[in-house]
Amino acid sequence: MPEAELENPYDEDEEPDLHTAWTEGAEAAHTDEDIGPVEDLYDDPNVAYAFLKGYTEVSRP
Repeated sequence: MPEAELENPYDEDEEPDLHTAWTEGAEAAHTDEDIGPVEDLYDDPNVAYAFLKGYTEVSRP
C-alpha cells in the first residue's frame, strides 16, 4: 500500500518560514538523526511548532 502524501498546510508565498519549517520537520521524520530540542533550532515559537507539526504528521502510521 503506498504511503499517502501529506499536504503542507502552510502557504509557501504567504507563510514561507512556516512552510519551510513544516517541510524540514516532515523530512526529519524520515531520518535517524537526533534533532535535539526544537526550541534551539528556531527562535520563533510558531516556526518551531510548524516543524513539530510536520514531523508529527509524517510520523503517524
